[in-house]
Amino acid sequence: MIATNKPAHNRWLILAIVSSALFLIVIDLTVLYTALPRLTHDLQASASQKLWIINAYPLVVAGLLPGLGTLGDRLGHKQLFLNGLLVFGVASLVAAFARSPKYLSAAVYCLPWAPP
Repeated sequence: MIATNKPAHNRWLILAIVSSALFLIVIDLTVLYTALPRLTHDLQASASQKLWIINAYPLVVAGLLPGLGTLGDRLGHKQLFLNGLLVFGVASLVAAFARSPKYLSAAVYCLPWAPP
């Protein structure tokens, strides 16, 4: 068995980077939950559309975790992480400028494709 001894500061740097990405996700979802009453009023969302806006993220995360973990093992976690940040940024931008509940739901659906 080959032991890899990475310097301790690299581990802390990796932890800080992954934690900051998770922090972005938490902030994005907090803003969504806080702004939901105003969003649904401005977008004239129905009760069903409100549920999709809120529940799309956890529903998709639950299904993607095992598959994306395996994909990260095969393709490389760093590359998958960087691609995920790009997807998350684009999805957040689309959600910010959504003009209908359908576009907002679709953007929130895309957020979990960005693996933390």
